[in-house]
Amino acid sequence: MKRSFTLAEIIVCIGIIFVIIGAIFYIFKAGREFISTASLRLELLSDARNALRFMEREIIASRVSFLSIPADDNFYNSLTFKVPQSIDENGDITWSEDITYSLNGGNLIRTQQDNTQIIMSDVTDLRFRIRSTLPQVLEIYITASQTTAWTRTVTVNLSTKIRLRN
Repeated sequence: MKRSFTLAEIIVCIGIIFVIIGAIFYIFKAGREFISTASLRLELLSDARNALRFMEREIIASRVSFLSIPADDNFYNSLTFKVPQSIDENGDITWSEDITYSLNGGNLIRTQQDNTQIIMSDVTDLRFRIRSTLPQVLEIYITASQTTAWTRTVTVNLSTKIRLRN
């Protein structure tokens, strides 16, 4: 006598196959989300590091006396300063026009006279501080944030300290 599968056995088998396929798709989706989130986090970290390095290279040439913020332990949202442009034969320094770093509509911008340059996008917070106990050290804090395609928000926080000239 030939034995065949009953309708109930076939339905149970198909149900098990669908559960296994669903689990596989869920694992792939979770993997894609993880890779996307990790990739976005690395991109934000890289952009924030580059922005901090860009500011450091310029600010380190300035003097404490040219900074627009006092050494009072408070946080400020923008920083204005000057950098040396040239030195004559007598040792006199010619200083640049004011340079300002600030946050404008999610963009970290550098402004000098009428020239505005976007240093980094997706910045949610930018703070500058000089502690009263360390008046030669400028602290910069930057927070960047972006949302993935799966509506997960990725946020990175970086900071640096710059030792300034007298």
